[in-house]
This record gives sequence, C-alpha cells and structure tokens, in this order.
Amino acid sequence: MLSIDLLPEFGWSVQDEPVFGPGSVFQGFIRVRPDRQYQGDRIRLIFQGTERPTPIESGPGVVERRPITTLFAVQQILWKSDGTASHPSTFPFTIQMPMVQYPPAIDHPLYKCSFSLIAFLDGVDGKVIASCHRPVLYQPFLETTMLKSPYVQPINDALALQLDALDYCPGETITVRVRHKACLRQPPPAMTVLLELVQIGTVVAYQQGHGLTPKLTDVIASSTTPILLDTKSTASCSLSIPVQAPPSLTFSQTFHISYQLRVTLKKKQLLSSRIATFELPITLGTLGYGVRAADSLQLYTLVDYKSVTPIFMRAIEYNDTLPAYDPARLPSYDQTISLPHTPSTSSTLTYSST
Repeated sequence: MLSIDLLPEFGWSVQDEPVFGPGSVFQGFIRVRPDRQYQGDRIRLIFQGTERPTPIESGPGVVERRPITTLFAVQQILWKSDGTASHPSTFPFTIQMPMVQYPPAIDHPLYKCSFSLIAFLDGVDGKVIASCHRPVLYQPFLETTMLKSPYVQPINDALALQLDALDYCPGETITVRVRHKACLRQPPPAMTVLLELVQIGTVVAYQQGHGLTPKLTDVIASSTTPILLDTKSTASCSLSIPVQAPPSLTFSQTFHISYQLRVTLKKKQLLSSRIATFELPITLGTLGYGVRAADSLQLYTLVDYKSVTPIFMRAIEYNDTLPAYDPARLPSYDQTISLPHTPSTSSTLTYSST
C-alpha cells in the first residue's frame, strides 16, 4: 500500500543504488497506491541510523550482547488529513545529512550498521494502518593518497614485487608487478601468482568488558595469473576490488574493518611448490586521489546524536538565482534583474562592474 522512492544521487552510486554521504541532500516520495482506498489521518516518515555488534559467546552457555546504538533518529509528518474525502497519493520529502562521519552501511556477520527510511500511514485512532521500509546506502568520506614512489617488496635475490599504490576505492583494480633483477643472468622458473584481497572484521566493543576480540577473516576477491620472466622482464598481475566492498573502518568504537593483499608465488611445475607469500596492508577509501574531505567533518563518536541529526528541509525556493541569458551572448553585468518571486516575497539582484 505504501512505497518509498528515492531520486537518483548524481555522480555516486553502487550497482545502480544511490549512495549518500556527509552533507548529502536527497529527495524522494512516499507513494500510496491509487487503486487502494484508505482512511488515513496522517503520513509520517522516520529516518534513523543504528549500529550493533552481533552477540558472542563469552563462556559456556553465556552469550554477551551489546545494545543497539542509535546514531540518529528524526521524524517528520508529511501530511495531515483536513477531513475531506480526497487524499493525495504522493508525498515528497527532502533530507539533508549532517557533516558527520558515520560508519558505512554494513551487513557483516559480526556487525550491522543500517540507515533506514520508515513510512507510516496512521489512522484517526493513532493506530498504524500501513508501513514500509527502505534502506539507505550511506558511505563516509575517506581520503586516499598516492605513493610518491612505488612500493617495492623483495621476494629473494632475484625477484621483487612492485605496487604503485596501497590506497584504492571499491571497484578499482590492484596491479602488482613481478620484477626480475637484470644483474642476475639466470632466468627464474615459470610461476603462478595468486592475488587475494583479505577482509578482516574485528569487533572492538567487547574488548573493555572481557578482553574478547571476535574477528572474522574472509577472502573477498582472488585471481591467479601464470607468468614467465626472462632476465630483464617485468610481469603484471591484477585483481579487481568488488564494488560492494565496504571501505576501511577504524573510527568506530564498535567494529573495525581492515584489508590485506595476500600475494603467493608458486613454481609452475608438476608438483607446485610455494616460493613465497606476502601480506601487504591495503586501505579502501571512498574519495579518489586528490579529493579532500571537508575540514568541518566531525566523527559521530564526538557529537551528540540527539542534537546533531539529519534535517527535513522544505522545498527550495529559488529566489536568488542567476539571470537567464542568451546562449550566444553573456549577460550584461551592469543591469538590474528582477527575479521570479512568490506572491509574498520578491528580491532584486544587482550586478555591477568592478
């Protein structure tokens, strides 16, 4: 009977799902199916964010639980019946996120962080006639940096690994080069290179109580590449990072996520033998190289969740807009332009040369 639709967020989406971050303004609609008659008194919308670790067993038959932490919770009444028989079927809303770094939306076996829109149709007696729920995909602003020089990891006297970066964003490709030192004349044997992206999730909320640190390690992506080097060549291997992988998380007091790139080299023989295995720290961010997060960003652990929250905004009134102009000619900057106005207000914008 009820549904919630979100308008696309320009420029940021994951698998066609809009993504929102600190300071984002997003719009949507609550729709009531027109083929259903309802006797509703009001439409209200709740937007909330919560996080919680999964309960763990701290001893034989003893289950340790942590309460759900409310990141924020706000409510707005979008429509109130005026007593007439006619009811609208669409109810628009606009919400602005605060400049706060919340944990990303995650559904992990050890931890869940969710951001949800919940719409209610209430009757005149206050009872809920219908409701619907829609998750919101939130990501914090996490910067990534380029290395000033390639990262080099020696394997042995003849071989070395080289990476141009250790910071990436989900959906990007990690490239690893295997170099053979030219000073050695004997070529290395044919090899296979196994690349694995390892995700490490750690619950830190239980550490203060019983010293427990539940941890889950999972390989979320892998690739195998056969290589054959001569005495002066370099071979490249690549691994695609899943676009839905959550970013690295270190600022939460409940849960941390880190990543490692595991590189395994094996001789390509009948009975494959391992040459070496390396684990390199990898950081997954959300902002591309050179993109800086605003200095006004605050960590959610440092703000009062009751006073710093998302806000419901009214429809924007474009009273102070730029003047219309002919595409073939720039507007004159020595003119006074009367802007469109509402019946109750008007504004005038004057441009003057300097």
